[in-house]
Amino acid sequence: MSSVITTVQGSLSGISEQQIYRFMGLSGTKPAAELAAAVEEVLPQFLSMVQCRACYLTVPVEISGDVVNLGLFSVNSIHLAKNLHDCDKAVLFAATLGMAVEQHRRAAAVSSSVKALILDAMGSAGIEAYCNHLCLEIAARYPGYKPRPRFSPGYGDLPLSVQKQLLHVLDAQRKIGIAMTEGMLMIPQKSVTAIMGLGKAGCPKEKSDCGGCDIMDCEFRL
Repeated sequence: MSSVITTVQGSLSGISEQQIYRFMGLSGTKPAAELAAAVEEVLPQFLSMVQCRACYLTVPVEISGDVVNLGLFSVNSIHLAKNLHDCDKAVLFAATLGMAVEQHRRAAAVSSSVKALILDAMGSAGIEAYCNHLCLEIAARYPGYKPRPRFSPGYGDLPLSVQKQLLHVLDAQRKIGIAMTEGMLMIPQKSVTAIMGLGKAGCPKEKSDCGGCDIMDCEFRL
């Protein structure tokens, strides 16, 4: 089990417009022509600002009831215990799209609330896409293991305060520039912390997303 924090950089070649509209609350609805044109215009600007960075650490997993021991700290969470059932290791990670994305969105908000809304949705879709890629990349380093759906603080009964512990053990502020406010918001906002279990059995889909999956009786469903 590695105790070394690995730092990686990545990029986004593109984002699904469907996902962008989903984060704008337009899932399943055809956007107006003006909005669709604005999204097409803003997307290249957004992608030019993205600076994907992440850091991660592999830790052992021990579960006793709803207490999950991750080596460096323990948490009480029935839902995380279910997610990590039969995993002997997990990957703790933090990922961000960088501060330039945040600054671009703030600047846009001064002159155009619509553009700011589009950039916010692109940021949400972008960090999800990057995390999906990152999880597959990390899992490929563990042949014989299957990744569980990543589990972030605030999901189910996992306290949001665990976010602070994850950022601390990952040295995320120094490694990749993620800070946390007193209100437990991450800066840059388009950042994610998560725990990804690695087990001999796991989700049958290559890209696990319980929210978009139709296998309702799956034992790994959150």
